[in-house]
Amino acid sequence: MQHWWYRANENRVGLAETRSLLTQDGFLCRSAFNIDRAIIANVGEVRAGDVLHVDYVPQNQQPLYLGAFEVLDQVGQESGKPYAARVKGTCLDVVTDPNFEGRLLGLGGGAPGAPGYGYDPVVGRLTGWRVQHANTPRPHVPPHFYSETPGLRRL
Repeated sequence: MQHWWYRANENRVGLAETRSLLTQDGFLCRSAFNIDRAIIANVGEVRAGDVLHVDYVPQNQQPLYLGAFEVLDQVGQESGKPYAARVKGTCLDVVTDPNFEGRLLGLGGGAPGAPGYGYDPVVGRLTGWRVQHANTPRPHVPPHFYSETPGLRRL
């Protein structure tokens, strides 16, 4: 099991929406690929059972720790969640339920003009990690993580 630090910010959606998705829906929206169709740094390294420590980092403000979340393994509608596949080579799930997809696409509340969540440029669907709260203490995060890329780093 690895521990990862993840930086969420208002570039897509706001704090309330991010927190609700994590705690109520057990989901952290994340694309696997960037607009150049290259895999995003470290995304393919996260495995089921790993723990994501999620900080919400608004521009020019102090980070807000949202908690520790274990990445889940099972896939499919039988789990009661709206996912049916994995992005090959990752633990990211593909959102297949039209209601959940519509809800994710309709989220806003980030920075003015923030686009909300969008489709992964290679997969053509919304993707993300299914997670559950992990009773794990907050780790030390090196200060430079907050201002540098990538926003997903092994601790």
